[in-house]
Amino acid sequence: MKALAVAAQKCFEHYRPGGMKVHAGSVILEPTLNGNDLGEIAKKGVWLAKAGFGAFKTAFEYTPLVAAARAHGMITTCHTGGSSIPGSGAITGDHLLAMQPHVSFHVNGGPTAMPDKDFERIIVEGDMALQVCTAGNLRTTLLCASLAQRHDAFDRLIVATDTPTGSGVMPLGMLYTISHLASLAGVAPELCIAAATGSNARVYRLESGRLALGKAADIVLIDAPDGGTQDNALAAIRNGDIAAVGAVMSGGEPRFVGRSRNTPATTRNIRVARCSVRAISPVQGIDRMTDVVDASQSFSPRQFREALGCFATGIAVVTAVNGGERIGATVSSFNSVSLDPPLVLFSMARSSAPLRPGRPWSTSRSTCWRSIRARRRRDLRARSATSGTPATS
Repeated sequence: MKALAVAAQKCFEHYRPGGMKVHAGSVILEPTLNGNDLGEIAKKGVWLAKAGFGAFKTAFEYTPLVAAARAHGMITTCHTGGSSIPGSGAITGDHLLAMQPHVSFHVNGGPTAMPDKDFERIIVEGDMALQVCTAGNLRTTLLCASLAQRHDAFDRLIVATDTPTGSGVMPLGMLYTISHLASLAGVAPELCIAAATGSNARVYRLESGRLALGKAADIVLIDAPDGGTQDNALAAIRNGDIAAVGAVMSGGEPRFVGRSRNTPATTRNIRVARCSVRAISPVQGIDRMTDVVDASQSFSPRQFREALGCFATGIAVVTAVNGGERIGATVSSFNSVSLDPPLVLFSMARSSAPLRPGRPWSTSRSTCWRSIRARRRRDLRARSATSGTPATS
């Protein structure tokens, strides 16, 4: 258990698949573990501990391990509701109040809910976060939200999916739960979004979830879905619709801008106006995106999309011209960002010749072009890949 938790945590400590942050490495509390074991892995970076799947005779036996994990600064979570896998048992309000974990996982059922009377008990008698999930019981999701509001404890309600599990993978799971809470439980859409973002961040001590100076620039831009009856995202959510995702940014970098693969199209077109990352348009080069991108295009968005759709991966040569000086570089980290405006992104080391002070790409604006080279131009690729070599064609 210890080795698995440490290995998972280290694997994702710096790895960002698709730009996504994965907080991995939750240790499963087992009878063979003790406080010293938890202290050992906490020093190695493991900060999550889960109760509910261990080989204990009764869930009450988790209590001392949950307390030990908390003492070592870990966030403790606990399975809630009926058994979910063979060998596991039900965990109800009595168990949760004895353990006092930080988070009651899938409090609405994972997938089977605990007795209705237990919801009010854990809200009134405990202080744990109440995680409602898409893969659980919808009726008890609404019950929990209603009780949390009645007892002024909605700040403890957080939204999740509890997937992938036997219920499958739910790419829009959190958006569905946000919509259900707003349209069926009468919760303000703003509060539903907060339960999925800032409240999660607060409970798990994450540097994200809030639009504030110093916080992680992890942002999802949403709108009313195209063709719907509402004209903005909050109204659409209140109406029971799934909000349309128009752009995603993580770590301050745009991961996509335009049309989501999973949600309906946005009512309004998303346009990149300013950006803090170095990105190059195939028509107008913008350094640090300090200026609004508004280049006159010699191609249509459809042509741009079709051209980039033919480029799965490979070698590209990027060149710039500024004041008559030409310079180029071979890159392999080339990918598209948005259709409107037409933006592509490539990455270069800060020590690269084009980025040195006084060179075209270190100025605020310069005309920039990109060429995907065929095999017959191997000589140009090699020349552009040589440090300090100016481009001549």
